[in-house]
Amino acid sequence: MYSMAQLRAMVGSVRAVDGPAAVVMDDAQLKKIQGIQSLGSAWLRTDPAECLSLLHDGSLSDDRIQTAAALIGPPASQSTITASSDNSGLFWQGIYSLEKARTHCSPSTLTLDGQTAQYELSPVLADLHGQKSTANVQTITDQTGAHHTLSMVAMDGTLFVTGSKKIPAVQPTAAEVKELSGYINTVIDGAGKAAASAPTTGVGA
Repeated sequence: MYSMAQLRAMVGSVRAVDGPAAVVMDDAQLKKIQGIQSLGSAWLRTDPAECLSLLHDGSLSDDRIQTAAALIGPPASQSTITASSDNSGLFWQGIYSLEKARTHCSPSTLTLDGQTAQYELSPVLADLHGQKSTANVQTITDQTGAHHTLSMVAMDGTLFVTGSKKIPAVQPTAAEVKELSGYINTVIDGAGKAAASAPTTGVGA
């Protein structure tokens, strides 16, 4: 298991394709991102109903699991990277939930505060490192139009790394896929080095 300091060092080690280093989020920013990624409203409903738990689990965004996150790149094309350490099996199962959601919940209908949106999940080919990985484009179509997010996850042992990036079209470009997968692979490949260089005093492993 990795400590919070080690996880922060991992995401903080990533640099954008044009050079600037990642900016590590504080706890308040992280909780906001987790709520968005997990579709975490108590009032949200899905049709089919069983898709709600699949989409939540498949987000790999749970405040019970030790997680660090960073923003990379300029605001107009920003990516979000998270690194989590989990040996409970929760995130391992989450990857399978995501794959199941792609099969059974695309399309599905989301309802919140009387407003409905259609949810779709499309597979993407990406060169991701680690023991297991998956990549998708999530499309949510509401009254304002279609909103596309390229999302990826890779795991290696107890380390789970996710990446997400808003994109303008349902089909990502090769450059967008390469950029996001590159950030995730940087964390996976450099986990040992980043963990070794991070302070561990006072932080639970």
